[in-house]
Amino acid sequence: MPLKYAKVLTQCFGTYGATIKVLEEYDDIRRHATATVVHANRQEGSEILLQIVDEHSPNSFENLYDILSKETIDDLLIKYKRLAGFDPNEPNNESNLFAESAKCKAETA
Repeated sequence: MPLKYAKVLTQCFGTYGATIKVLEEYDDIRRHATATVVHANRQEGSEILLQIVDEHSPNSFENLYDILSKETIDDLLIKYKRLAGFDPNEPNNESNLFAESAKCKAETA
């Protein structure tokens, strides 16, 4: 996730230069992303995993995989990680942040 926000910050500098507007824009973007993660924590975060385990195991258990398959757990965790911005494929799919900044700067000139 830090790479993602470094890119956003770089784009903001490319667009607005070294001005207070950079930080205001970056803050607006970060605030929205943070609110999305907070909402997800309440709706789909680790709580959903705990709820499913609780529903399927009225008594105690020794191994989580006796309650849920590894695939189910992995699916839930991958979905949450992506929503939270921790997609392991994201850095490989990102364009060069300095090239993006130069492009943004050229478009606003």
